[in-house]
Amino acid sequence: MNTDHRYIKKQLSYRKHHRSYEDPPVGSALKFRRKELNMTLEEAAEDICSVSYLSKVENNIIQPNQKYIEQYEKRLNFKIDSQIYDPCYPDHLDQTINALLFDQPFSELLRVHYINRDDHQAYIMKMASDALDHDMDNMLSYYSHLRMYIPNLTDVEIAILFTCLAIFSISLEHYEDAHELMRMIPIHDQTDPRILVIEKKYRLYAAFYLGMDTEIFNLQDSFVQTLNNMHAYD
Repeated sequence: MNTDHRYIKKQLSYRKHHRSYEDPPVGSALKFRRKELNMTLEEAAEDICSVSYLSKVENNIIQPNQKYIEQYEKRLNFKIDSQIYDPCYPDHLDQTINALLFDQPFSELLRVHYINRDDHQAYIMKMASDALDHDMDNMLSYYSHLRMYIPNLTDVEIAILFTCLAIFSISLEHYEDAHELMRMIPIHDQTDPRILVIEKKYRLYAAFYLGMDTEIFNLQDSFVQTLNNMHAYD
């Protein structure tokens, strides 16, 4: 699978210009559906709003009022509520992070919850399921849908996506790709400690096979310390 790191870095750079709302990201759902239909911004915005306005909506810079939402739903033939108001999704992300951290099987309940859905949340969950089950055949198709959507993903969603891609790269013995993917995960003061551990875990794994002694030496102590702080070191 060609993950095209230059493309990923470019998409990540766009996130700096996007605002994250506490409300569900209406714009993200619109953008995903529009691209699924191979519809241009101009086609989607025609007779509804300006292209500039729709672009800002899709990038979560502004929130559209209900009148526009109803018009977009009609034009794109889908219901936004079904994609962005899933109250279970934050908990499902949390469960997925735990599964990636402790190499646990993907929950069958989560698999069933998303099996018949085709949206960015479902594709992230399906990628995690494939990665944890070491079933890599479908990962490329899910990633091909999600790659253009990277600027609209949350930090947690990106961490899951990149970890899945790293697991796939490791399965192909593409250790340099896996190492670079983990280094691209957004890390800041508010990052979940579990994501810090996952990032270090797969960087260390790749560094070992690449013979990166300095990297291993620099990461090992902080990796163990973070696990100790979580009472998760064995």
